[in-house]
Amino acid sequence: MAVVPVTSVRLLSESLDCSRAVMYADQQPVVFSESERRRFHCVVNGSYPVPEVAVYVGDDDVTEQFVADVELIRDGVAPHFRELYYRLQLTNDSFLIRHSYLVDDSDSSVVKLLELEV
Repeated sequence: MAVVPVTSVRLLSESLDCSRAVMYADQQPVVFSESERRRFHCVVNGSYPVPEVAVYVGDDDVTEQFVADVELIRDGVAPHFRELYYRLQLTNDSFLIRHSYLVDDSDSSVVKLLELEV
């Protein structure tokens, strides 16, 4: 079985009222404002077999908070010479990140993360 590498990864974030959207380039950091709910989509194209994709907030794996939709694409006209690849989309329609922190009393330049909620 031939392995086909991923050809593209798209990340899209949009406000719930659809008034603002951001399309992220490869390797561009994804930035959210705290307590702002956003729709988030990650689309991976051109992989065979199905790609394994994980979503992280810092070091925390939050992949289980996304719904996965996998589609096998058959590209081409001739039935025996079609290109086969998968399109995987991870979606969360109301993604929210909150955190709480504490400033160290002995050194105000030290901030400790107490809790990260996603």
